[in-house]
Amino acid sequence: MTILSKDEYWQIRYYVANNPNTPIDVLKILSTDEDCVVRSSVAKNPNTPREILEKLSEDENFYVRCRLFENPNSKGLK
Repeated sequence: MTILSKDEYWQIRYYVANNPNTPIDVLKILSTDEDCVVRSSVAKNPNTPREILEKLSEDENFYVRCRLFENPNSKGLK
């Protein structure tokens, strides 16, 4: 997963971010990806820790922030 998370194609990074078996350290890296689709996948991944979700709740992209609502761990975020 770590190697795939650095792939040049956003589509590969997207699938890594969506995978519930992706390690937390990889999700943390992908949460700052240049592509908003990748960051939005991290936002909805149920294994993304709350501290990362809190940072994503302030993402500049509206779509990323909206995907937080699909994550059961995002309840109560501001």
